[in-house]
Amino acid sequence: ASLATQNLNSFTPMRTAGMGMRRMYLAGVLLSLMLGLVALASGHGPYEHPKSLWQVENIKLDLDPEVQLHVNTTEFTHQGQVVHVTWSGIARPLPSDLVALYVPAHPVDLWQTLPIHYVNASVVSISHLATGSGEATFQLLNMRGDFGFKFIRGGYRRPRVVAQAEPIRNRIKTMPTGGHLALHEDAKSMVVQWTSAQAGPQQAQWRAGSPGQRSGMAPGSTPAPGWTHTASSVRVTYKAADMCGYPANSTGFMSPGFIHSVVLDASTLVSGNRYTYRFGTDEDGWSDEHSFLAPVGPGCAVGDVDCQLTFLAFNDVSQTNPLLFNDPWAGGLHFAEMYGENSSRLSGHLGGGAESQAQLALLVGDLAYALGFAADWDVFASQFEAAFTQWPLAVGTGNHEADWPNTGDAFNNAASDSGGECNVPFMHRYYSPANIRGDPRTSYYAFSQGPVH
Repeated sequence: ASLATQNLNSFTPMRTAGMGMRRMYLAGVLLSLMLGLVALASGHGPYEHPKSLWQVENIKLDLDPEVQLHVNTTEFTHQGQVVHVTWSGIARPLPSDLVALYVPAHPVDLWQTLPIHYVNASVVSISHLATGSGEATFQLLNMRGDFGFKFIRGGYRRPRVVAQAEPIRNRIKTMPTGGHLALHEDAKSMVVQWTSAQAGPQQAQWRAGSPGQRSGMAPGSTPAPGWTHTASSVRVTYKAADMCGYPANSTGFMSPGFIHSVVLDASTLVSGNRYTYRFGTDEDGWSDEHSFLAPVGPGCAVGDVDCQLTFLAFNDVSQTNPLLFNDPWAGGLHFAEMYGENSSRLSGHLGGGAESQAQLALLVGDLAYALGFAADWDVFASQFEAAFTQWPLAVGTGNHEADWPNTGDAFNNAASDSGGECNVPFMHRYYSPANIRGDPRTSYYAFSQGPVH
């Protein structure tokens, strides 16, 4: 879908208040107009994922003893860990030479596995073309497997692996990542979701008050109290065979691990009050502490001073692949710069707390733009975790989540904009009253919150 560039310096949330029927009517009209504009913006787009350039079926393992590839660590111990990669011994270096990152480190079926990220060696290191040696710094995200760097010659069409670095062992595979909130189908409870390699239950814990303070006490005045509520997660996952087409069901697939969900029941929440929560276990590790304002709920009385709602709306988000630490644009995996710039600005704006007083966010389609390349869902979740753990999302599907030939899309059943995903990753990873039905073709729903339907 086409992305409308926004000036985030003037980005403001929408506020509605129950001060009479006119305001309710205007709020409804505003929301309807916005969703109509979103539908127009979410039109069929011609965007092609950079990984689609690879002819991975031609890849060969052709190790050259003269080529050296090394990493400065063999253990991954925390999210966002910085890794330094060096190489040398490349005879007749070319602009097509690549440094690629794989998860798992050494795929058994290399000819059916794409790297989760790659960069052009000559772009990230100016010494490469002159000396056949170079270096680059990467920032790793927890994708629930060991990491393996490979040096590849022959470009995308005839790739040859000429060197492999020592594997980087993932010591935190079951650590929870990619946390986000969603509004429960009752429109009063909250749902917290995250991803982990842990197949067994993990937990969410929550209590009244802001992080580091007791409810009703000034920040920093007393130590944080214990958690007053704990609930265990329900887990789901999906596999390549659940997808409907290439590359999602083939070279683009990577195991999502398990998506954990916990309902923070409305009986434990007071509308408008702030609550702090975390998720994980003592054994697997805990997330950072996050907080949210409890939902307003549906059907408050018109004219009630408390009948108000502050909500956000955005779509066509995409992601900026952060794996290349020193320059996210350099010769690596990205869409047109407009997408990366807007995605970075939006995540920075929202994740920085500028909209922390919002009570709801409408994310109405075209989330990660993974297009069948599963690693991008983890990149998206990591990039927006600081934002999406502040308020509940009400998500809707877009053409880049759903569309595939003969699946009922709006483009004469001919669009392939989802890369064969057909809503499956979206449906499992992001809770909504529609997604919990488990049918990728029924992704629409309605709900009320405060004075707005």
